[in-house]
Amino acid sequence: MGLEHLDVGGDSPMSMIRKLRFVTSNVGKLAEAQDFLLSAGVTVEGVSRDIILQVVEPQSPSLKTISSSKLEQVLSLFDDDGVPTFVEDAGLFIEAWGGFPGPFSSFAHSTLGCSGLISLMRGLSDRRAHFKAVIAMHLDGQTHHFEGRIDGSIAQSMDGDEGFGFDPIFIPEGEASTIARLGDSYKHRHSHRARALENLLHLLVQDD
Repeated sequence: MGLEHLDVGGDSPMSMIRKLRFVTSNVGKLAEAQDFLLSAGVTVEGVSRDIILQVVEPQSPSLKTISSSKLEQVLSLFDDDGVPTFVEDAGLFIEAWGGFPGPFSSFAHSTLGCSGLISLMRGLSDRRAHFKAVIAMHLDGQTHHFEGRIDGSIAQSMDGDEGFGFDPIFIPEGEASTIARLGDSYKHRHSHRARALENLLHLLVQDD
C-alpha cells in the first residue's frame, strides 16, 4: 500500500490540514498512525492520560457504534481548537467462531492471550480470520467514519515479537508469516488500521 496516488497539492483541504489528534491509550496504535500519516506530511498528536481515563468504552457488537460513542465523549472533554480529532476501535474476527472476539478482542487478549486462543482453536480446520478497524473523526462539525480490513488466517503457533495484540498469531492473506514476524514496517503499511487511515486521507485530499 502506498500514498503516491494521493494528490496533496492545490486547494484541497489536505493542503491546509497538517495535524490531527488521535485519542488512544494504545501507544502501538499511536505509533502506527504517526508513521503512516507522516508519509503524507501529516503529524499526529496524542493526548494526556487524564483525558484517556475519562473515556468509557461501551459494550457493543458494532465497532462503528463503539468508535462513535468514544468520539462523542472525547469531544465533550475538549474546547474546539480546530484540530481534527479521531478515535478508533478494532478487532480480530474469527470465521469459525462467528466473528468472535470481534469488538471484544481487547478483553479476549487480556484474558486468553495469544496462546489461549491458539489452544481453543486446536483441531479446527477453518482458521480464516480478519482484522477490522473503524475510525471516527470529527472534522468541520461533522463525524466521518473510515473502515479498513485485512483478511488472513490464524497460525498454528505464535511467531514473531513485533507489533502488539494478536499480531503473533495472524497471518495476512498472501503471506507465509505472522504480522509480528513480518514486522512493524509491514504492518504500518498493510494493516487494517493503515487501510482505514488511507480512507481518512482520501477524504482530506478531496477538492473543495
